[in-house]
Amino acid sequence: RIFSVNAAPIGGSNSRRGALATFRDVTHIEEHRKQLESMLSMLRDSRDEIEEKNRELEILATQDALTGCLNRRAFFERFGHLWKLAANENRPLSCIMFDNDHFKRVNDTYGHAVGDEVLREVSRVLKENHGEHGLVCRYGGEEFCVLLPGIDFETALELAEQTRKSIEQISLKEPSQLRLTASVGVSETRFDAADPQELINQADVCLYAAKRSGRNCVIAYSKDLSQMEGEENGTDHRAEIPYQAVNALIASLSYRDGCTAQHCRRVADLCSRVSHQFMDTGDQYILEIAALLHDIGKVAVPDDILLKQGKLGPDEMEVIARHDRVGVELIASAFECTELTQTVQFRNAHFDGSGRYRNMPVGYEIPITSRLLSICDSYDSMVSNRIYRNGCSHEVAIEELRRFAGTQFDPELVEHFASVITSKPDFDGSATCGETAVQIGFQVERLTAAIDDQDTESLQVLAARLGLYARHCDIESIAEVADRIHEHVRAENVSWLELLQDANELIEICRITQSELLEKQSDSAATGDLAPNR
Repeated sequence: RIFSVNAAPIGGSNSRRGALATFRDVTHIEEHRKQLESMLSMLRDSRDEIEEKNRELEILATQDALTGCLNRRAFFERFGHLWKLAANENRPLSCIMFDNDHFKRVNDTYGHAVGDEVLREVSRVLKENHGEHGLVCRYGGEEFCVLLPGIDFETALELAEQTRKSIEQISLKEPSQLRLTASVGVSETRFDAADPQELINQADVCLYAAKRSGRNCVIAYSKDLSQMEGEENGTDHRAEIPYQAVNALIASLSYRDGCTAQHCRRVADLCSRVSHQFMDTGDQYILEIAALLHDIGKVAVPDDILLKQGKLGPDEMEVIARHDRVGVELIASAFECTELTQTVQFRNAHFDGSGRYRNMPVGYEIPITSRLLSICDSYDSMVSNRIYRNGCSHEVAIEELRRFAGTQFDPELVEHFASVITSKPDFDGSATCGETAVQIGFQVERLTAAIDDQDTESLQVLAARLGLYARHCDIESIAEVADRIHEHVRAENVSWLELLQDANELIEICRITQSELLEKQSDSAATGDLAPNR
């Protein structure tokens, strides 16, 4: 056993008669201390593993689930970095846009399974030809964008032609008679694009010219071509919107409210899918950014409202309503882009002028980006689960959109939305597995850091957020442990040993959950069930 001994001399200053000693059995205290040290050591080791896993998951979250190419958000973030590097070092930067010819006919004739296989095969060719030295992005449904740093215009044209021929050589096992072709557009920074989006717009002008020239060809950008096309495809100048700044704002929203951040990402994916067929690339970019940021004002909403499990009262709803104004002001000051600000500002305008928002445009005076954002936002809100209710079915959501067509929504856009999304019944409004795994990992990482620092104030908020998010994603095992941690922290005397035990249990569940989510994502990608950009 372990004893604590205190001894004091008996006697005056000039004499010693002995000593008085006290013995205290501190075995249980020492055992408790060793337990704490052991659990804390385990927590730190586990946290290091979680941090490493989160870095891996971040990489996976940058990929399109069906093709393995970069998704648009990751692509634009890296594009911004390469754009600055090219300008600083005076090096060329080439952009190639690919569009699979007659892809809708392939889907209609052979089904979406064959369409998905076509996209996988085309993406394989693009990655083999350009993945080592460039960026390959699934830009839209059947569109791909390739960015080639350090490659000049003439070389990019040669590479584009080689890749077009490689796509012609693709042979599917079934249907064996199907032959693939692609229309291709090429541009480069020598043509004085003002920003990354304008460089894409230039290549996109060429792509549409290739389609009008009979398809299955490569068209090079020129000023004359741009003027001849009448700038129809979005080459008009807009204020630059740096994607890194957009990502920083979304990251801050994810930290405060992961559920809302994922809703914004899903709405952006919907907007991309629905706008692809009729909207130029410049407007698509504005719409996607607006969708990502339309709820950014929630960063100013107090935690007690954001974390409330259940319906909000009238006063709380008023606070939430004010977040719209805060968001619009934040976007206006951060980007100084009128089109972006108005898209977010007018998304709540009713088509017939009704509704509680006054001094709004009406009908076709409402920007088309706002009208489409309103439909996509409402659809995702209806089909997504909430703590206090389950989401409705796809069919019910479409029925509701049609019920309010002409009053709240643009009736033509509702029908277009229904035609595009109805053909993709696999969309169920849930967050992608990779994003869920990343969000859970980061929240657990922050929570364990707070335990290590014995920061009870932060710990209480983080545990509440994790519990709410886990329930939103229907991961009850994580929610239960997060709730226990929340209760322990609120106790008058905090038991750090119990907290450490719960934290280690939470990390183990997190490991298992992340593996299951990623396995599910892998299976979905293999079967084509999870393809947000189709």
